[in-house]
Amino acid sequence: MPFTPFWDILCGDYARKGGGQNMVEQITLGDVILTRKPHPCGGNEWTVTRTGADIKIKCNTCGHVVMLDRERFLRQRKAVVRRGESADNQKTEAVK
Repeated sequence: MPFTPFWDILCGDYARKGGGQNMVEQITLGDVILTRKPHPCGGNEWTVTRTGADIKIKCNTCGHVVMLDRERFLRQRKAVVRRGESADNQKTEAVK
């Protein structure tokens, strides 16, 4: 059984997050997402250009770039239209 911090079990976070499975949303470079509200240019499709603590996204209609913290990004995202390349594929291509 994997190690689970006592505080997570006590607060119920462990069960609420699915018992430790998929606790972190997978966001990869190249993901195309839909946002809940449209951009002023009229588009609502964005491409992820940077991941980490902050997520950088680029509007597919006008090219405007926005940087959001991960929590806000996950709230404003409506759906993933298309997945980008997985991190494993990117690492193997970089090594070649």
